Amino acid sequence: MQDDYWRWLGDPVLPPSLIELIEGRIGGLPSSVGDVIDALAVGEPIELGRSPNNRSAAVEQADIRGLIAFDQ
Repeated sequence: MQDDYWRWLGDPVLPPSLIELIEGRIGGLPSSVGDVIDALAVGEPIELGRSPNNRSAAVEQADIRGLIAFDQ
């Protein structure tokens, strides 16, 4: 802890099984699907009507891959 903040020093150590899981779920995503995930990572929740991709193919792909969830 430094100046009342926690800070990670050094490189993270990731087990190969975690790397495989992440690559299997999000590795090789089309950039449009990555944009959807990035937008949700910063601004979730987002009303679908306000989404710049309003049920676009990228949103559908993110949903099919289980990377996003819709809430009624």
